[in-house]
Amino acid sequence: MLRADPRIGGVFSSRNILLAGVGFLFAWLLLLPAAPAQAALAGFLLAAGGWLWLTHRGQLQELRIERHHRPRVFENDPLTVTLRVVRGRGWPVQMLEIEDQFGASLQIAQRHLVPGLHEGWEVLIHYPVVAERHRGLYLIGPVNVRAADPFGIFHEQRQIETLTRLTVYPRAQPLGEYTIPGPEAAPGPSLDVAARLGQGDEILTVREYRPGDPPARIHWRTSARRGALHVMQLNRTVQAELAVYIDLSRRARYGLGGEATTELAITAATSILTRAHEARHRVSLAYAQREPVFFPPGSGLAHLHLLLDRLAIVEPGGETDFWRHIVPRALELPAGSRAVLIVTAGVMPFEAAREMVRRLVARQVGVDLVLIDEEGFIRIYKDQEVDLRRGQPGFAELVEALSQSGARVFPLRRGAAELPPHPVAAAARPDWSRRGAA
Repeated sequence: MLRADPRIGGVFSSRNILLAGVGFLFAWLLLLPAAPAQAALAGFLLAAGGWLWLTHRGQLQELRIERHHRPRVFENDPLTVTLRVVRGRGWPVQMLEIEDQFGASLQIAQRHLVPGLHEGWEVLIHYPVVAERHRGLYLIGPVNVRAADPFGIFHEQRQIETLTRLTVYPRAQPLGEYTIPGPEAAPGPSLDVAARLGQGDEILTVREYRPGDPPARIHWRTSARRGALHVMQLNRTVQAELAVYIDLSRRARYGLGGEATTELAITAATSILTRAHEARHRVSLAYAQREPVFFPPGSGLAHLHLLLDRLAIVEPGGETDFWRHIVPRALELPAGSRAVLIVTAGVMPFEAAREMVRRLVARQVGVDLVLIDEEGFIRIYKDQEVDLRRGQPGFAELVEALSQSGARVFPLRRGAAELPPHPVAAAARPDWSRRGAA
């Protein structure tokens, strides 16, 4: 066991105590009348010890350390951290011990050894690490450094405030057969094409004239050839928007810590937003917490980081009514868009949810319903026992009924690694919702 005295910078170990005893012996020999050779040897050893103490005192003051790593990473993903160690003016530093504090890993202390560092030298230390801890914002650092003289008698230690931030995103689990509508290979934001009569730059088909069709759309060549009026059926491009709505209120949370229904909801939202970004859609986010929180639609990597940064630090709670303050915003989505509702089944008002799905489908807005089964999670509030699926069918019947209303329903249970599609979901989707699907 080593004990450091900050006043003199020494380490009290058995070896150092022995060396100190030898030093006192030589000092005593200097005070005795003895041969000149003995006095010279004792004086040399004492001078050497004093020189070591003077030259290695304050040797870490001119040391500078910088840390570089990716600013964002998903849970359980590896990343490489680089420490740039620069030695300023002063005597060479021997046996430099570096301990970096990486709080996002289960192994927080990352230790390294630099045998020697001379004036003006620079050393790069690369070490791999895994972000094993829960989603959130982590402050990485500081760096503890320690060095000693070549004999290990005198040492110095210092804490360098090299602090960097690391955002750990929720783990994006695979979503099985979940598909994002729209062409995934198109440059820029994807466009969903809705076939309708109106302005456009592409003729989809030519059909017979109907009362009310604008005369400007009459295709005269076809009309002359067939002896009856025909009009052009043009397309109208609608930019596809995918809106994710999450119920993170207090009543929707079953379980504790990382084993909670709201954590499953955040994980599913991360996966869907990431896949929508890959498909080059405009995406928006809204969730019910202590108050309704809305993020406007946008596209691009910077917008995706904005949404995932919030999901990394959001804490479930609050009494906001998800179906009253959040979901009605989906009625403002343009035709051809898609609303993704991520809810806990036990607190979902069945009739209100089914009616909302029908209204959205009637407005030609696709509905994906990620339904979390709270069975197997701990009830942490008293009112959850009372509200548990009060007056609504069981989970299987709930999935069946919502699928028949026109939504794609994806059950999500505890321990599931993906979102398996319900067999009725694909058959219940209208034809227009499949147009442009990947």
